[in-house]
This record gives sequence, structure tokens and C-alpha cells, in this order.
Amino acid sequence: QSQRRVNPKIHDVIKKEVEKLLDAGFIYRISDGPWVSPIHCVPKKGGMTVIKNDENELVPTRLVTGWRVCIDYRKLNEATRKDHFPLPFMDQMLERLAGNEYYCFLDGISGYFQIPIDPKDQEKTTFTCPYGTFAYKKMPFGLCNAPGTFQRCMMTIFHDMIERTVEVFMDDFSVFRNSFSTCLTNMENMLKRYEDTKLALNWEKSHFMVKESIVLGHKISKKGIEVDKAKIEVISKLPHPTTDYPPMVEDFLCRILSWFPRPWKLQLNELSELRDQAYGNSLIYKEQTKKLHDDKIKNRIFNVGDHVLLFNSRLKIFSGKLKSRWSGPFTISEIYPYGTAKLIHPNGCNFKVNYHILKHYHGGDLPPLEIPDVTTFPKDN
Repeated sequence: QSQRRVNPKIHDVIKKEVEKLLDAGFIYRISDGPWVSPIHCVPKKGGMTVIKNDENELVPTRLVTGWRVCIDYRKLNEATRKDHFPLPFMDQMLERLAGNEYYCFLDGISGYFQIPIDPKDQEKTTFTCPYGTFAYKKMPFGLCNAPGTFQRCMMTIFHDMIERTVEVFMDDFSVFRNSFSTCLTNMENMLKRYEDTKLALNWEKSHFMVKESIVLGHKISKKGIEVDKAKIEVISKLPHPTTDYPPMVEDFLCRILSWFPRPWKLQLNELSELRDQAYGNSLIYKEQTKKLHDDKIKNRIFNVGDHVLLFNSRLKIFSGKLKSRWSGPFTISEIYPYGTAKLIHPNGCNFKVNYHILKHYHGGDLPPLEIPDVTTFPKDN
């Protein structure tokens, strides 16, 4: 990708950042590469404060403490196979921290920059700026797999301490224990591990042997987990609204709806009337359909000793509209509940059938039973 236009006012910010990374040995100059990403600056967001606007009203405003130079690696991330290493759940980690007497909170410095990049992959991190084209030797921010890679490294280094004496979330390390001496011993073991692996700490942001502190936006102490009051203090200082907003909103909505044709002006009572009418029509339709279906059902009553004919569905394979599909007659010997009857014939055959395939026989004497066998009839050409 080509370099984007950068605000001339922040050229010095980019220049200082590039010089700092060059002096630290984190980047190096490169003529070109298969992947070139643009650079841009975003403001560093600080805390919230309340200020007065031109109308002398108090409004919340976020403080900007400086500028952060970022690389837009979106194109590179789209082509990168994702690393699905799981990050720890914050709520579970905070629950394990809460309830202890003493804490030590350590903050890593330049966390990602402590992980080197494979030389054959360094050219993929190439970025361009108004002062040249550079590539990273250390893992930069913005790569999609950077958080998972860093967390995996920390889990590997402190695998025997995590969830026992130490909690690690990216570059935030928390040592906890109920006794002063035990917490001090745990911190000593952790610092020894830091020294062995040559990790760097930011001592200005670290706190040692404290009874409470802010961790991941929450206040942790022996009492448990509390909300950081500094984050809600801005909201609590906001004055109550003095303007009568409901009439203003209603007037605004009326003006908006008046710009549109008839469907937007449809009143709620008209919609309710249409809904009730549709519901009534559906009930009438259901009743009429049920009545029509019930009229088609023949009320067939059979008794023991009645002569009946049996509908033989196998005869439908033979052509001829005048050919009867009824066989029999049979005599009903038993009646069972739920519309079932037992049929017998003088030759000795008997079986059970349902009422819906029977009809009364009103002929003369019973002829011999003849049930056609589909295997003996030749099929019509």
C-alpha cells in the first residue's frame, strides 16, 4: 500500500518515533518488500473530565495525553493464518485476585518489542512513512497474532506460578498472598524469573506490597472486587437536565412524520382495528373449514353380525373405471373400540380392519369368498 497523507503538524511526532525505534534497534531501513503498510497517528486517550462549553454547560470530555504511531496491518492480517491461542478471562482472573491481604502489581515495558521476529518474516512488517521505508526486528503492535503470541510466551515462562501465586494478563503481572512474608517471597521468585528471561519492567507503574489497587479497570482488595470510582465520578458530577425533553421529542417526531405520505400517518387505533378484523376472519374461516370437513365424514355404525364389504386398494393397479374395488362380503364377529372390527368368512379366514375401509352389504345370500390375488392377474398392456 502507498503512504497516506499525514497531517504536517504531526510530522515531528512520526520522526521522533522512528528515530527512537532506530536507536533502540527495533527497526531497520529496507529498500522494499512484498508487504508495505502505511503509517498513521492516533491520539492517546487518557481519563475523562468535565469541562464547560460555550453555553456554560458541563459536558464530559476525554483527555488526550499525546499521539501514538500505528501501522495499518489490515491487508497483512487478512492474509495471515490466525492463532487461536485463548486469552485469560478477566472476570475469572479478578475473582482469584480478590480477597487477599497483600499485592504486588508489576507492569511490563515494551512488551511486544521483547519478542523477536523470524528474520525471514521481518520484511512482512515493512511500513512506509515520510522519512523512508522500515521493517521491524521485534514484534510490533497491530499484528493479529501478536496478543496470542505474547500471552503464550508469558504462560510458558510463568507456567508453574500462574493461578497459584501470580496472575498474568498480557504485560500486567499480579503477585498476591495473605501474609507479608509469603507475598514478598513470591515476588522475589517472580523477579528472579524476570532476570533469567531478560524481561524488562516499568518500575514507575509498578506497585509493591499494597493492600489495594486498580487492576484492569477494577479495584481489587481483601474486601473483593469494586468498581473504579474514578470512571463513574464524571457521570455523577453531571447536572440534572433542566430542559423539558419529552415535548421537544414529540414535536420533533411529528415534524418528521409529516414529511412522509399517508402510511406514516396511520393511527394506532386504525392498526388495532385491522388486527382485530383479521383475527375475527381467521376464526370464522376455521369454523367453516371444520364444518365442511365434518359434513364429509360419514357416520358409519357397525354391529356384530352385519355383512360388510372390504375396500381392496390393490385392485387400483388394474385398468377399468367400472371394475369394483370392493371384496367380500364378510361378517363382523367382534367390535373393538376406536373404530376397529374383526371380520370372518365361512371358509375360516378372519382379520381385523378399520371402519374407514368398510361399507354395509345389502345383497342376498353370501356368495363364496373371492379375494383377487395380484400375482394371478395378467397386467393390461
